[in-house]
Amino acid sequence: MNVAADLCAKDFADLASRGATGLLVSVRNASEAMAALAGGADVIDVKEPNAGPLGAASLDAIAGVVQAVAGAVPVTAATGELGEGFAAESLPTGVAIAKLGLAGSADRPWRRQSERWAASLPVSTSAVLVAYADWQTAEAPAPEEVLSHAVEIGCRGMVFDTWSKAGGCSLDLLDAEILKALIRQAVARGMLTVLAGSMMPERLGEAASYGPTLVGVRGAACVGGRAGHVNTDRVRMLAQRLGACRRGR
Repeated sequence: MNVAADLCAKDFADLASRGATGLLVSVRNASEAMAALAGGADVIDVKEPNAGPLGAASLDAIAGVVQAVAGAVPVTAATGELGEGFAAESLPTGVAIAKLGLAGSADRPWRRQSERWAASLPVSTSAVLVAYADWQTAEAPAPEEVLSHAVEIGCRGMVFDTWSKAGGCSLDLLDAEILKALIRQAVARGMLTVLAGSMMPERLGEAASYGPTLVGVRGAACVGGRAGHVNTDRVRMLAQRLGACRRGR
């Protein structure tokens, strides 16, 4: 692991060890990244919301975000769904984690293909698989299968998200005890865990109670919804709400 990877690993280790749930904000470009950073985001995630739930931004857009954030917080990036052909091997230095969705792959050799994807990543970028709460609708593997495989191939973490952004919150789509158990299993193995999926401000306390490393948002941080633009005041409100949850208020 190189110096950049060591620093990224330390950042995530600090998040995991502080006993509090952090805030991940998904952005589409450098301007949104700066707005999220100013509002108090703990992690900046890069995606293109118009390209799907895990839509990959262009390599230029990702590089622009990395440059704008300048190491202030970790940067993660979506690489789309398995088989979409995003050039994950070309991710710029400074992307700590790359995320891969598995929609449409339940009946394909997704284990072998996702392992190849993970092996293709730059040495400074760790792999994370995404489990969808609405996995049947997404025609994706069940979350339990995704977690088991992520452990097997040495993924840095897991994301629990929703494939359909019109079908409700992940907290409502997956049985609460199952979701809590999955997060506990991942955390017990030292994995970063992100709980996302149509997460609204009033659900942050509930989401934090499940014990993830991070709660992920996009639409709640935007003016104009998920396809709108990230707003600093909205991010600050979310960070403050999550901070209040941490302090048991």
